Amino acid sequence: MERIQGVILRRDTPENVTASDIKWIGQSLINGLMSLHQVDSAILPELNKGAGYVRRQVDGWSKRYRTALTDDVPDGESVMQWLEQNQPEDVASCVIHGDWRLDNSVFDLATKQMVGVLDWELATVGDPLMDLGSALAYWVDRGDEPSFSSLRRQPSHLEGMPTRAEFVEKYLQGSGLRCDDFTFYEVFGLFRLSVIIQQIWARYRAGQTTNPAFASFAMAVNILINRANRLIS
Repeated sequence: MERIQGVILRRDTPENVTASDIKWIGQSLINGLMSLHQVDSAILPELNKGAGYVRRQVDGWSKRYRTALTDDVPDGESVMQWLEQNQPEDVASCVIHGDWRLDNSVFDLATKQMVGVLDWELATVGDPLMDLGSALAYWVDRGDEPSFSSLRRQPSHLEGMPTRAEFVEKYLQGSGLRCDDFTFYEVFGLFRLSVIIQQIWARYRAGQTTNPAFASFAMAVNILINRANRLIS
């Protein structure tokens, strides 16, 4: 671990990021995820729990949601039951990041490279398509509905950035993995993000944390669960 210099893209892009930068940055994010997933997972034997990663994730995040449930968000049972009934087998086992986002990436504009990736505390050995699905839960397209767009925290909506569908297509082409229907991974990503936010909301509502940024988190959970329900209906 070392300090690196570069640009991090958050909700609004810095003034020195040009329109021509946006396209290579989007492609760099895809290439970076593919490169990470090609790392030999044998370097992390202590994090490798073997086959069944998808099932462990579905079971674990469902338990966390039920534990953190409050009366101002959906019970999520329809989404959890759908995930339980439609989960695929693991497509592969590799090193995954767990929180792959533009605002966890550092870019050098001069050399046009991704020079660093931050926040590795969720990294483990698991299914690469689950990592991709989790990453795309944050990815707001230009044409998304206003409610989902209101959750945007990275400039994925800009012209030149890939859409979610393009991100998946380019990843699959470059990685050689096959996935005929990405719906499960997209729904899982949305559900997982809703659990993360709901856990914070439950603590905020109980007075265990007071950051005013968390005041709208119940609304965010409603948006994410409702979006997941529309995808599976």
